[in-house]
Amino acid sequence: MKRFFTFGGLLLGLMLTSNSILWAQSKESNRTIVLEKFTASWCGLCPEGRVTYDQLNQDFPDNLFGVNIHVNDPMTIPTSEELSRTYTGGGVNSFLIDRFRFPDLQFVQFSFEYEPLKEKISERLAEKAAVDIAFETINFDKESRELSVSLSANFHEQITDQQFSWNLWIVEDSVWKDVPGYPQVNYFNTYEDHQYKGAGNPIPDYVHRNVLRKALGGAWGTENSLPETIEANQAYTYEYKATLSDEWNPQQIKLVAIVQTNAEEWKDRNILNASVSSLIEQKAEEEENPNGEENPDENTNGEENPEENPNGEENPGENTNGEENPDENPNGEENPDDENNTSTAIDDWKEDKQIVAYPNPVQDQLILELFIDKAEHTTIILVNMLGERTQLYSRPLSTGKHTISWNRRQHQLEAGLYFLQIETPKQKQVLKLILAD
Repeated sequence: MKRFFTFGGLLLGLMLTSNSILWAQSKESNRTIVLEKFTASWCGLCPEGRVTYDQLNQDFPDNLFGVNIHVNDPMTIPTSEELSRTYTGGGVNSFLIDRFRFPDLQFVQFSFEYEPLKEKISERLAEKAAVDIAFETINFDKESRELSVSLSANFHEQITDQQFSWNLWIVEDSVWKDVPGYPQVNYFNTYEDHQYKGAGNPIPDYVHRNVLRKALGGAWGTENSLPETIEANQAYTYEYKATLSDEWNPQQIKLVAIVQTNAEEWKDRNILNASVSSLIEQKAEEEENPNGEENPDENTNGEENPEENPNGEENPGENTNGEENPDENPNGEENPDDENNTSTAIDDWKEDKQIVAYPNPVQDQLILELFIDKAEHTTIILVNMLGERTQLYSRPLSTGKHTISWNRRQHQLEAGLYFLQIETPKQKQVLKLILAD
C-alpha cells in the first residue's frame, strides 16, 4: 500500500511496501467483522453496552472492528439516523454483527448481552469471507484536510445472482468534549461491582470510542460501484474522496473499507467483509514530526536533551532539588523497575498490551488503555521533574479492559517531561510522558 501525507501540496509522506498492506486478517480467518453498536450519550443503560463492546473487541482483536452509531445526540449523522430507523426503530444499546441475519435467529439485531454476541461472532468467523479487501493508497493533505483513498477487492468465486457495493467509513476514536451532550448518562453509578460504579451520572470524562463520522457510501453503499457480474480472482478497484472536518483529530481517524450486499430487502443487506486502516500511522507521524520540531526525546526548546537538562539546570535525571533521581524514585519509593518490586517492566506491559498511553507527546487529551487482572482500586498520578504529584484518576476498576481519558484543560500543567504512575494495591507502573507546548 502507498500512503501519502501532504501539507499545502508538498509531499511529506511515506511509501509502504506490500508487506504493510492492511488486509485485517488473522491466521484463522480472512474476515474482519463490523460490529455496529447503536448508542447515545443520553442512554443510561449504554455503559453496560460499552462493557460488552470493550470485551468483544478484546476477545477478537484481529478480526473485529466495533463502530458506535450514535442516535439523537451531538455525534449523530444522517447515516446513523437511517440505520437506527431501519434496524432498531430509533432505539439504542443494541448491536449488529455484519448486519447478518443468522439462519437460526429471527432478528438481525442483538441486545447487549455478551455471550450470545460472542457465540455468533465466532460462528461468523468460522466461515471464509467471499472477498478480500485492501487499501491501495491513502492520500491526505493536512492543510486542506482533503482525503483520497483507493481500494481493491478480490472475490474468490464468480457471483452472478447478487449485487454488491463499496463503502468507506470515516471513524474517529476517543471523542471527548466538555460541552452538553457529550458526558455519558450512567444508571450504574450506584451499582455495586459494576465497572462504572462511582464514575458519575453523567460521566463527565467519558471517552466515546470509534464514532462513525461519515459514511461515504451512505447506509447501503455506493450504487454501481461494483459490476453486476463478479469474476473470480479479479481485482475491482474504487476511489473515494472526502474532506475531513476541522473538528476531527486526524491521529484518531480510522478508515473502514466495506463491501456490502445491495439487496432489496434490508434484512439481507449484510456486510461481506471489511478492512481497517488508520489515517495516519503512528510510526509515520513520528518520522515526519509534522510540527517541524526536533525529536522531543532528543531536544526541546533548542536545549539539551530534556531527560538530561530540560531547563538549563542540573541534570534532573541525577538530582532535582537535592532529591533522588525521579526516574528511579519519583515519590521516594522503590524503583518500579527493581527486581523486588511487584510491577512489570514497561516493555513487558506494552508487549502484553496491558497498558497503552497515547498520543505521546500529549497535545490536549491523553488516552490510557489498561487491562486489570483483578478488580482493584486504581489510581493514576502524573509526577513532574520536581516530584510534584497531580492525581488524574482514582476509582475502583473491575477485571477487564478499561479506557480512561484525561484532558490537559482539567489541570494547569506546564509542558515538559512527566512520569505517569498507574497504581493498584499490589502493582505499580511508571511510564514516561511528554506534555507538548
